[in-house]
Amino acid sequence: MDIRSLGAHHILRVEVDGYAAAEPQMTFTLLMMEARLAVGALASLAAGAGAAAIATPISYVLWVLDSVLAAAFRPHPRSDPE
Repeated sequence: MDIRSLGAHHILRVEVDGYAAAEPQMTFTLLMMEARLAVGALASLAAGAGAAAIATPISYVLWVLDSVLAAAFRPHPRSDPE
């Protein structure tokens, strides 16, 4: 988790009514879940921007990372026995 997402998480706890109380039981409202999703998306974008800033233009690091993440998070077909 990067520093910006920790700051955003703290803002959620302070600004969204009932968030701090709902967090231990994970009983979030729709607004709280959407806010958590937005924080995660922003943290991912920030991490990607940081990786792009570090890598050189001809670096294969980003392609390797993309391939690993795409393989790890690809949708799996359900194999429920009938």
